[in-house]
Amino acid sequence: MKKQIMRICAAVFAAMIFASAFSVSCAYEELDRATFSGRGEVLAPADRATVNFCIEVSAKKEADAKKKSEEILSALKERLGYISEESYYSESEPISGRYTVSRCFSFTTDDVGAIYDITRQMTEAGVTGINGIWYSLSDTSAYEKEALRLAIADADNKANSVDERFVLEELSEFGCFSGCGGMCGGTDGTVSVECNISAVYRRR
Repeated sequence: MKKQIMRICAAVFAAMIFASAFSVSCAYEELDRATFSGRGEVLAPADRATVNFCIEVSAKKEADAKKKSEEILSALKERLGYISEESYYSESEPISGRYTVSRCFSFTTDDVGAIYDITRQMTEAGVTGINGIWYSLSDTSAYEKEALRLAIADADNKANSVDERFVLEELSEFGCFSGCGGMCGGTDGTVSVECNISAVYRRR
């Protein structure tokens, strides 16, 4: 009895799926045009990396703490070049009476292969925290072109699965963006370039 009930339920479920697919097919049969979405993604090797880091120093006087952080920063600039300061924060500790100066910076390089040697140099110079490594691309145009092609192919497959007579008429909307790699998305220094489209198809 139990097996029979299960067979009946399975048959009903299959019939519902068939009916749903049939109704969708019929709905498309009545349309001359239909819109399908598409997504394309390309993974590219990064050619740029940005390191965010902080220097935190404590001293009896705020000026002394700031001076020490300046010495660390100057040593880093001699090794690495231009460094951008992102934030400065100072506070006094009521119990000890000491001041803590916390400064955060960013450093960008095209030498992606040397990024871990760079972070080593930073810690050796006195950097107290590496907050993140962000990989990026200096030019995404070629990768966006390929990602867009893949997105259109994805939409084509969806349209053809409904009716092979559908042909692309226009892209009603599309957008491309790149995602960071490294500590914010991977560990191999790759960058994801993705395009998403909405495409209108016309039945031949």
